[in-house]
Amino acid sequence: MNLFNKGLKNLIFASVLAAMFAFFPVAVYAEDCDKTYGGGEVCIVNKSFKIRKWVKLEGDSNWKEEVTIDLNDDDENDKEIIFKIEVENNVESDDMDVDDFEFDDMEMKDILPDEFKLDDDSEDDLEEEWDNFKAGDEETFYITVKLRDSEKDREGTFHKCAINKAEVYYDGEFEGADDASVCWKRGEEEEEIKELPKTGTPLSAGVTGLGLVALGTLIKKSKKLK
Repeated sequence: MNLFNKGLKNLIFASVLAAMFAFFPVAVYAEDCDKTYGGGEVCIVNKSFKIRKWVKLEGDSNWKEEVTIDLNDDDENDKEIIFKIEVENNVESDDMDVDDFEFDDMEMKDILPDEFKLDDDSEDDLEEEWDNFKAGDEETFYITVKLRDSEKDREGTFHKCAINKAEVYYDGEFEGADDASVCWKRGEEEEEIKELPKTGTPLSAGVTGLGLVALGTLIKKSKKLK
């Protein structure tokens, strides 16, 4: 009889445990995380943020990596320059479901060269912050600028380019960068002047920061469970 009661108790305990796992699936991942003081959990995941940047002139439909303004064209030399910046969250983990993770303290910084000025009609600012950045989410920013009068009033024949770089940060740490180029010229001869901003990179270097290698990091598990 005692053996029977013991077996019955074990069966009941197993059934209750299975029911708990069914109704609270996050408990399945408890062994993948370290308990912290106060009842929280710290889990190891691979964070990977991808940033991409394009540019186009006002009225154009296609986004490009580089555009050129012809200062000989009175209509073109006053056009707005629009930058598009996309940041993707490609966080992943081999051991657990990353859908329950959110990243706060995200930041995008656009390093605008001195040759440009932020337009009053710009949809976003040069620095933007956001929270609740979930796996698979994407944030898009649009920055509108104009070429400064000091550049449009340059005399002589020239062809000048500048690189506008955007960077993404998580919790104050640099995660990646990408850039787009804007050139402006006067005259038919293209005597190229590589006058780049201090924060820029040579045009021959091409695009940078497209998909960084995922880095192991300690991320606090979100309490916003479904």
